[in-house]
Amino acid sequence: MAVEITVSTLGGPLCAVHSQPDWFGRDLKAAIAELTKTAQSRMKLLYGSRLIRNVDLLTEVLPAEEPTVEILLVRQSYDIDYWLDEISNDYKRLRKAPEELKADRDVVLAAMEQNVQAFKFASDTLRADRDVAMRALAKDISLVDFIDMELWEDSELMEAVVPYRCRMYRQLSMEVKSHRQLTMKVLEQQGECLQHAPATLQADREIVLLAARHVSKKSTWNLLGIIGAALHSDKEVVIACAENGCSRMSDLHKDLQADEEVLRALVAGNPMELEHMPASIKEDREFVLELLSRNGDALQFAGDFRDDGDCVEAAVLKTPMNLRWASTRLRGDRDLALKVLNAVVPINWHERAAGVGVTPLQYMSRELRGDKELVLLAVQQYGSALQFAESALRMDREVVMAAIGEDPMALEHVLRPADMHGNRPVRSKTGKAGYKQQEGTEADLLQDVELLAKALKRNSRALVFCPKHLRQQVQELAGKKA
Repeated sequence: MAVEITVSTLGGPLCAVHSQPDWFGRDLKAAIAELTKTAQSRMKLLYGSRLIRNVDLLTEVLPAEEPTVEILLVRQSYDIDYWLDEISNDYKRLRKAPEELKADRDVVLAAMEQNVQAFKFASDTLRADRDVAMRALAKDISLVDFIDMELWEDSELMEAVVPYRCRMYRQLSMEVKSHRQLTMKVLEQQGECLQHAPATLQADREIVLLAARHVSKKSTWNLLGIIGAALHSDKEVVIACAENGCSRMSDLHKDLQADEEVLRALVAGNPMELEHMPASIKEDREFVLELLSRNGDALQFAGDFRDDGDCVEAAVLKTPMNLRWASTRLRGDRDLALKVLNAVVPINWHERAAGVGVTPLQYMSRELRGDKELVLLAVQQYGSALQFAESALRMDREVVMAAIGEDPMALEHVLRPADMHGNRPVRSKTGKAGYKQQEGTEADLLQDVELLAKALKRNSRALVFCPKHLRQQVQELAGKKA
């Protein structure tokens, strides 16, 4: 059955078209174009709020029981059907689409059904639309970085997102963070976020206990320094905060500073506070041993236990550099040295930057620093450990080869025969020409072409240690362009 379609624009009636039952949207556009001379590609046809696309069968879009239907024609500056087809095939095309389509809720939601990442390309208005944002976040929490900032003031929306992105909590307004349920959900994931909570919640006993029980083991936050003053005399709260945070003796209420249960909780959470503990705790071997197995740095405050083999071993196997706090006797213990050097522990670059060495070899006795087996283990882990070996080993070819295999710049620490007589290697005035040429011997490793070439292969900067008269030969052997 034919339907009479009245076509209007925003300015009023335009024309009338008699459609056929088998017409599609493109057929209707063609009929309108013939009557009005309007380009089909610039037509946007709407029945109410329903967009009529080229591929839509009119009998499915328009009511069949009505003999006359009115639709609206909006002239576009772009081909809407082209863009809708493009976006339906690839959501990324929304990025280049006209702004009107980026702001079209139906278009954006359809693109998000294809891939929720399409939300990134929506207009500012839609990214501020609570419903659209919630649909996006339900599929991918990371899209929270693209929602409008006004939505950050929506406590319900934030409650659905922030517990899974705790770093966002600190950026919320105090008004939003004051919602107890939201803060509790965040603290269940990351207790240390208590530091960013409003003061009223930091003084809330239930909130504080929840935070204390969910603090990361790697956290360095002083929980007792965060909570409200009224809770400092609450023993249960203090113990929970002390054993789960890096609290200090000075943070304790004066009534609890002599309570051994509280003190043990305090040092359990912050082993470095062993320094301020009474003798009853510092002389408890089992307690100190367990403490050192968790944080070897406390060895420096362990008193007589620094000469206790088990205590020192627990500390240095946790952090090898803690050997520096061991007694002189244990720093000369070969079995302990082997265990320490065989312990696979990544280099702590923070300690290195602070001036702490990166190899326990430097804290071993002179006798052990002359033990070739131990030195080989040390330089294979960190080439510059060569500098702490005894003189004879800094001239030993096998040891030096092992050192430059890990770090070619370890050549800096190689000794030459002349050095044994007090003549240290001298750099040129510019500092870039390497060591000044000296008459070498067969034992002079800085004249060893094969050794120098091995270093140069791994790091071209090692050329600085090569004597000028050997540079061309070394570069050729290393395969480097002279």
